Amino acid sequence: MSKLKNKQHALFLIIVVVLTVFSGLSLYIFRPTSIETYNKEIKGIQEAEQSDREEQKQPPKITVENKIDVLVKGETLYVTYDSGENWVKVPESLEKIQFGEYTPSYDNDLMEKSYYLTKENTSFLYENLGLKLLQTLDQGKTWQKYEISQENVGIRFRKIDFLSKDFGYVIYSGGRVARQEGTIAYLTHDGGKTWEETASTNQTSLVQDGGFVDENIGFLSFGAAPNLQVTKDGGVSWQAATIQVPEEYKAIFLVAEMPSKTGDQLELLLNQGEVGDYRGGLVKGKFISKDNGENWVFDREVEADEE
Repeated sequence: MSKLKNKQHALFLIIVVVLTVFSGLSLYIFRPTSIETYNKEIKGIQEAEQSDREEQKQPPKITVENKIDVLVKGETLYVTYDSGENWVKVPESLEKIQFGEYTPSYDNDLMEKSYYLTKENTSFLYENLGLKLLQTLDQGKTWQKYEISQENVGIRFRKIDFLSKDFGYVIYSGGRVARQEGTIAYLTHDGGKTWEETASTNQTSLVQDGGFVDENIGFLSFGAAPNLQVTKDGGVSWQAATIQVPEEYKAIFLVAEMPSKTGDQLELLLNQGEVGDYRGGLVKGKFISKDNGENWVFDREVEADEE
């Protein structure tokens, strides 16, 4: 009986020792973080986040092939005039420049043709209770903001170009419902300070392209008819251009692109639209006009690498 009691006593002591060791380990492993340690961890996280924010604010350290180019870094837009040796911050939020329905370019995250980029004139379209223009004429040393329109309902297509120091145009569309929308062209004759609205084309199909080749002659392309509207009086009036598409191409060449001027004639390309598959979908039809865009006659097929 005495031996049994001794064994029980020994077993009890072993259990007590094991439980004590286990409790100690548990307290060590699962001990609560001290206030001092917790504060150090929080401070480290905050410092890392602050460092990231400061890094985002720093101008890019990237060289580019183009002497004049733009770059999106974080939430900021920059422009360079020396292939990336120096970058100038564009003083408007990226969100306002990337407004409305947006299809960014693979190159720089901006919508193609929504800005104009030269040393003499750098201009960006942006939205702020309407369509506005942000412009610098001295390579980013100073910036000016001008109003183009107070309309800002679901803006989709937008394009800006300057043909001279003073003359330029803006085309934009908005208010899309299904496959219908409104399209407006604006002209400036003072380098972008003031803008005048041109007459309505009375077209509600989605605009595909457009622009002016000089201060009087301009075009707007709609839908896939093709439907090319032309003005020869600086936007005072518009009329439908006549495009003589050969019978064998009527179901192939559907969408008019922006015409260009070559010598004493205008040249127009009709592409195959979004689902064209004639010869891989890359071939276009070339048309010629000798009456400033009112009538067009077929010239030939054009390969993609001939443009």
